[in-house]
Amino acid sequence: MANLLEKSSIIITPTAYDEGSINAVKPIETIGDELIINNDFTDGGNNWTIQNDVTFSNDTAIIDATSGNAYINQNALTVGAKYKVSITLDSLDISNKCDLINASGVVYKILSVGVNEFEIEANQTAFRIRVKDNATGVISNTSAKQIINADLDFVRNTLATRVNSQGLIENVNIVGTELVENGDFSINSDWTLGDGWSIDQENNKATCDGTQTAATNLDQVLGTNVQNDLVRISFTLSDYSAGNLSVSLFGTGEVEFLNLNQNGNYSVNATSADAFPTIRFQGDVDFIGSVTNISIKQATNDTDLSRIDYLGGVGHWLIEPEVINTATYSNDFTQGNIFSGSSNPAAANSTLTLNQIASPDGTTNAMKLTCDTSGNIHHIKFENVEIASDNTNIISLFVKKGSGVDWFAIAAQNYDAPDKRAWFNVNTGVLGTQSNVADSTIEDYGDGWYRCSMAFKTTTDVSGTVRLIVTNANNETTFVGDGEFHYYYGLQCETSDNDNATKPTSYIPTNGSTVTRERDRFGFNTTLDTSLINSEEGTFYAEISALQNDGTERTISISDGSITNTIWFRFRGDNVIQVRIYTNLGATTTISTTTTTTNFIKLAARFKTNDIAFYLNGSLVNTNTTNPTFSANTLNKIRSGRGDMGEFFRGKIKCIAVFKEALTDSELQCLTTTSTN
Repeated sequence: MANLLEKSSIIITPTAYDEGSINAVKPIETIGDELIINNDFTDGGNNWTIQNDVTFSNDTAIIDATSGNAYINQNALTVGAKYKVSITLDSLDISNKCDLINASGVVYKILSVGVNEFEIEANQTAFRIRVKDNATGVISNTSAKQIINADLDFVRNTLATRVNSQGLIENVNIVGTELVENGDFSINSDWTLGDGWSIDQENNKATCDGTQTAATNLDQVLGTNVQNDLVRISFTLSDYSAGNLSVSLFGTGEVEFLNLNQNGNYSVNATSADAFPTIRFQGDVDFIGSVTNISIKQATNDTDLSRIDYLGGVGHWLIEPEVINTATYSNDFTQGNIFSGSSNPAAANSTLTLNQIASPDGTTNAMKLTCDTSGNIHHIKFENVEIASDNTNIISLFVKKGSGVDWFAIAAQNYDAPDKRAWFNVNTGVLGTQSNVADSTIEDYGDGWYRCSMAFKTTTDVSGTVRLIVTNANNETTFVGDGEFHYYYGLQCETSDNDNATKPTSYIPTNGSTVTRERDRFGFNTTLDTSLINSEEGTFYAEISALQNDGTERTISISDGSITNTIWFRFRGDNVIQVRIYTNLGATTTISTTTTTTNFIKLAARFKTNDIAFYLNGSLVNTNTTNPTFSANTLNKIRSGRGDMGEFFRGKIKCIAVFKEALTDSELQCLTTTSTN
């Protein structure tokens, strides 16, 4: 397998990415040949088109805009490709009046006197140097060389979460270097200590012993200017025995943590208006406890950062559809509403306490629901819950067994009869009874946490009650309580007009409003160099899985930006996987088979004139020996959808690869063989 991948021209795996791009691990980036003909004007104005007053003299182009804006132009670029550009501007009599633009006047770069070197992504074919507003400029050298790699643009436009390599849920962002000095208290310095505070170097913590007679502070002024920058603050509170601790970063206008009184790990993102703000840990007059592992790092709110997700243990690109979490306070059951509207949540026959233990995001923000001694239903309830008629509605919640009972239940009542209910064993991770529901799932998130979900529909009765229940047995909702409890985290309420979309998507945190996570998509604005894909013969390979069997068509393709010239792998309903090849010669090959598409599968399509084959998980599915292939230099796009941008892919990706040769049957068998999923 490793030797085979060495033969590939393109490999894309979940290992490298930047804001707005998925980066290929192969090929190594190279710079192509010069694309501007007569780029140093040694042949005068040959190969250049001009507008208005342009003259060529002494190996220069003199662009005079005194009679109107003037330019020199070559149509040398490919839309969607990236270029390394160099332009030497010898002189310019009015600053900022010379630029590189496209044919519509959109500016790539304003040029300064001297050598200007920069990179662009072409949005039109024109390479146009303009002088404007009565200025005169002299150009002596130009250059545009394509940057050859297989990096693909990535777009989502919103924040999104993933499960990281430590098994914790987090918003994807790029985190910078540490800004706090001595955050582990390994030395006795860098901090200003108020009454009662001391540094315990041996145990790597700062401790407040309760001897203070008023509120007391542990402070550090940051040595880096973070004015208006997003930063991530994290720390551990330990040895707590009395009082309250509040934590604030000066300049944010608020206290980041108010009156903490529970050991645990805490984390928050904040933005300070101060250039060099102070981080303050303030114990009240009664506080006794310790802090350590204090960290502040600059972070980016990356709305176009792809997600390498580790749920299940192995990293993969997570590509999801647009979803709205309608639960307006996803991690606070003292307020908020769900779906199209509801009452505030209320604890019934139980007591709710916030911020009790570490949740699946690693911080101490999980809620605890404790049963009273009644013989009723011990639960959180949302009443007057309005939902859309005939939609699929998915409720999901992270639950951890606390003490006394193993079972958790979700119930939706007073909708179309009968009531919809599902039970989950949060000790063993096993589904219990499912009653009148479209689907229910339980998924292990580690450390005793399970994500439990129930999907249901209603047509006529669209207002009802949703209950999140602590219970002692499968198919039961009531029992005589005596302090039994569960932990809750991360409520998500999704709705879809697709009857088959019954599984929850990745967690979307909310705090006061609904939140939309837009669709993940890649490759729709990238044009690859045709040297990377042999259109006349080759092999297309992927290791992918579907998110669920939702009945829609979900595609990954190589193409020329159309469906006239394309090869695609497509998930269809009922566990169907399909390869389809369209060519500009009017020929089509379609080969389909069934497999468990929610497991990772390895598939490869060989394409060559009269030699097409489809392999899945080490086995030949079918061939076509009468199909022509593509014209040379046709295929130049890899997309999470069809070439024409339809049928967006939704699923998980471990690898996409392209080979410039039609691999043999034995090679295809080896390439796609898998012993585990």
